[in-house]
Amino acid sequence: EVADPLLWWPAGQGAQPLYDLSVELHQSPTNPAVDRWHRRIGLRSIALDRHPDQWGESFQFVVNGRAIFVKGANWIPVHSFVAALTRKDYERDLRAAVAANMNCVRLWGGGIYESDDFYDVCDELGLLLWHDFMFACTLYPHDDAFAESVAVEVEQQVARIRHHACLMLWCGNNEVHSCNSAALNEPAAREGYEKIFHTLIPDVLARVDDRTPYWPSSEWHGDFNGGLSEGEKRGDTHYWDVWHARKPVSDYERWHLRFCSEFGMQSYASAETMESFSPDSDRNLFGASSENHQKNPFGNQIILDYVTRRYGYPRDQDALIYLSQLNQAYCMEVAVEHYRRNRPRCMGAIYWQLNDCWPAASWSSIEHNGRWKALHYAARRFFAPLIVSARVIGDERQGKGNYRDSTYTGAVELHTVNDTPALVKARLHWELLRLDGRKVVSGSKSVVMEAGSASLQTALDFSRELLRHGRERLMLRHALRVDGRLVSEDTAFFAQPRFVELPQAPVSVDIQKLDALHAKLVVTSAAYQHRLFIDFRGIGHHADDNFIDVHAKEKVEILVTLDRPATAGTLHRALRLQSLATAQ
Repeated sequence: EVADPLLWWPAGQGAQPLYDLSVELHQSPTNPAVDRWHRRIGLRSIALDRHPDQWGESFQFVVNGRAIFVKGANWIPVHSFVAALTRKDYERDLRAAVAANMNCVRLWGGGIYESDDFYDVCDELGLLLWHDFMFACTLYPHDDAFAESVAVEVEQQVARIRHHACLMLWCGNNEVHSCNSAALNEPAAREGYEKIFHTLIPDVLARVDDRTPYWPSSEWHGDFNGGLSEGEKRGDTHYWDVWHARKPVSDYERWHLRFCSEFGMQSYASAETMESFSPDSDRNLFGASSENHQKNPFGNQIILDYVTRRYGYPRDQDALIYLSQLNQAYCMEVAVEHYRRNRPRCMGAIYWQLNDCWPAASWSSIEHNGRWKALHYAARRFFAPLIVSARVIGDERQGKGNYRDSTYTGAVELHTVNDTPALVKARLHWELLRLDGRKVVSGSKSVVMEAGSASLQTALDFSRELLRHGRERLMLRHALRVDGRLVSEDTAFFAQPRFVELPQAPVSVDIQKLDALHAKLVVTSAAYQHRLFIDFRGIGHHADDNFIDVHAKEKVEILVTLDRPATAGTLHRALRLQSLATAQ
């Protein structure tokens, strides 16, 4: 019995109390215990809710009776050599996930069943766990001997993990059917696949864990022939047309998926991470060392393709690294905000991927050494519990004769999202600014955000202003304040940034040491700086915010934690700055 029991909640929804449960086995009441079992458990209910609705069938997780929008990233092994991993290794990246306002990680089926430390930390942090069984991408045998091996594997791992409060879903495999759709049209192969993932595993779960929901595969729409249009109706989807098919980033908004459990964009790791594996003689991103650390055959070409569609030609290799990370963050922001705006039709966004198993160019938002990329800082903003999201209507592409084909008209929708369990009253602000900082038009309104809701709050028309000033010379600043406190802010353009006439101006960074390991940075600029990146080369550190917008003559404060003591003078000498205006 638990006195005054408290519910366990996912991160952002409530607390994560855990209770010690001990069970002793006695042959008789008077005999000593012959076996003891001790675990920490959380008191909660989790269900996968799939009910008919106006769009088809819902795909949402309900925790303690409350529908939760799942916000997270895919988890791969934290190292290529896993035997020596400790709790500290898991904590670093899982704590970073919570710091970025995530409430879920998906343990990918191409990895490993993790150590007990991993599951314990997820329990403590409130990270829901979508848990694939370890089958991925390829067809597996289905003879009786192999099936028996699978049954033993599933029973042993489920018995070890099933008590964890974080566990929200067992999933049969990663992409086995979607990667082998042609082969699975053959009856024997289809029968063998269904034997393992539609019969055997559910049968084992019925015996050893009949409480946790099961889903046969990720992605899965309920049949073997379902494409993206089916993903708009039911199930979970892996959306890779942006990246693999090189579709425009705006294509994320083309599809109204029920739950997107994979989508991603690669970027390069930082120069410091690159230097950890490449000799001085081979620091080129297209050199032998870097190519060996790029495991997508067309990865470098695809990165360059997307970078140069949106940004100008990079000034040097450091600028290319910076722009690749900026592009990755932008792509994920477009996708996630679209999915969140479409709540409750869409109830989950899990991007690919959170972490790296070695230093490399990849889809991760955290580098192998724990360094945050631009994406992870952006995730703190686009996964925040309360956000304002601007949908700038239109797009810009290269047309016939390489002329710019723009469909931007000046129409903008401002949406708000509230993932908290409480009604929130806020003030929505917007300003249309010239790039030199002069205000063209502004406005604000009071908004009421119901608990667990997404709402279109206002539709704006800046068509006259675009005609008068030119779409390359304007930007929209939008913000959300609760009781005067800023909770969400961003800046949007009306043209691809490579055509935006960003002003050049020096940036001032005042470094104020707080103690041996902490410093406060006060950042100012005479002109707008887009996604300013602040770095201390050669000094291990973590900034609580980075890749920030700095508006003209406004102060931005950043807290930096150092790996080891350093003086203010040492930090000044190591300071490196990069913004969009200096990178292209």
